Amino acid sequence: MLILVLDDEESIRMLLDEGLTAFGLHVDCASTPAGAVEFVGRSSYDILLCDLNLSANGFSTGGREAAQQILAAAGAKKPAVIFMTGDLVDAPDPHSPEPPRLQKPFRISEVLAMFRDLFSKSPAAKR
Repeated sequence: MLILVLDDEESIRMLLDEGLTAFGLHVDCASTPAGAVEFVGRSSYDILLCDLNLSANGFSTGGREAAQQILAAAGAKKPAVIFMTGDLVDAPDPHSPEPPRLQKPFRISEVLAMFRDLFSKSPAAKR
């Protein structure tokens, strides 16, 4: 499974890179939306973990806009999107079209559980 992480915090990128790699996943990390777009130009990702509050840190685009740019650049095989945020996260609404949110700080076990949940609900996973 290929994972793309977009977060301006180096500690978050390192945590996800090291933690998910330890479970056999391939992880690429970008600190900017432009860097993430470059990655999707070279590889096809299964999941995009995207910081929701990028604009709070001096970027011209926020996390939602960055995710839209990345999905547009991804071509035919678009990754599933999970937003990461330090804001309080409400219980997920199963009928909402909004991508799931992972509340910071988190444990790698919570990230992996979210991956399992995401793919158990996808039509492709039920084939």
